Amino acid sequence: MYQYRETFDTLQPRWPVLYSLHPYAKVLPVSDRPIPSVATIGQGSLVTPSTPPYQRKPAPRTTVPGEDVVDSREFEEYGLDIISFMHELEEKALPNQFLSHPMTHIHWSDRVKLLVWLIQVHQEYNLTQETLYLTVNTIDRVCSRFFVRRDQYQLIGITALWTAAKYEENHGRVPSLKSLCQLCRYGYVEQDFVRMERFILRLLNFDLGGPTCEAFLKTRCKQLKNIDAESLAVARYLMELTLVTGTGCFITRRPSIIASASVAFAEYVFGRPHLLSYGQWQDHDVYQCVVDMMRYVKTRDVAIEPVRRKYSNPRYIRAVERVDRWILSTTYVDLTYATFFIV
Repeated sequence: MYQYRETFDTLQPRWPVLYSLHPYAKVLPVSDRPIPSVATIGQGSLVTPSTPPYQRKPAPRTTVPGEDVVDSREFEEYGLDIISFMHELEEKALPNQFLSHPMTHIHWSDRVKLLVWLIQVHQEYNLTQETLYLTVNTIDRVCSRFFVRRDQYQLIGITALWTAAKYEENHGRVPSLKSLCQLCRYGYVEQDFVRMERFILRLLNFDLGGPTCEAFLKTRCKQLKNIDAESLAVARYLMELTLVTGTGCFITRRPSIIASASVAFAEYVFGRPHLLSYGQWQDHDVYQCVVDMMRYVKTRDVAIEPVRRKYSNPRYIRAVERVDRWILSTTYVDLTYATFFIV
């Protein structure tokens, strides 16, 4: 189902109401009132009492673009119940364990190629992070319940992205059937995507709403309260790298473990391990996930290049450059339990 979210365009008709809120505002005719543009959002300006409301610029954003702004007071009040409910849903949405071994017709290299291509499609359409992780979870759950032939794998992947976009995105961002045909170079017709979507939904019993790594990442940041935008961008980069590993060592790990390990690793990169006050290092699963991330992040596999290019963009605060500088300046890592050299 589609989710309705307010955008700047839907809020625009409400701007004239603001003109009567300030006693010093100079009321202009409607035709002369400048409407703030989307390009000015985030630039910031010094607001004085004599500044008319229609000339004010919003305060600069302190979060990564696309980050949801949630009142922390709501999390403080309902946080434990939210986390408990997310863990219950997490167990139901995990793929079967047999995916840790290669299937007969689809190998790990095929999965990596498909996900790298989907990441590029996801970036081209500027979709949210939740859509990407929901897509990967849907693909893995389908492959764990149904014997998939190689010629069906791409169709399942792009249809999973289409279905996840319907679940997470606004109406205008969902790719059309014509666009899907063009992406697949007309290897499939429009009815193929419709039939595959129907098959996926029936196979999963219309249950797509499991919490993703992105959801747990936001929850972890709400718990710590002091994770800045740079650490958040690095954590997102590390989480996305786990999708394209050629060994599949992260596929059976819970999204909550991957999210906690990404935050822990990101904070360690910036030299702030003391901020981790919720006992991540006492959890052996999180510790082992951090170790695997640290060993994998230095590999220069061709498969991770699209992810590196994505997070080299200023939109993601050039997270790749920060991690690369940390790798060059670090020869060993002390994780309390063990000290190992980065080779």
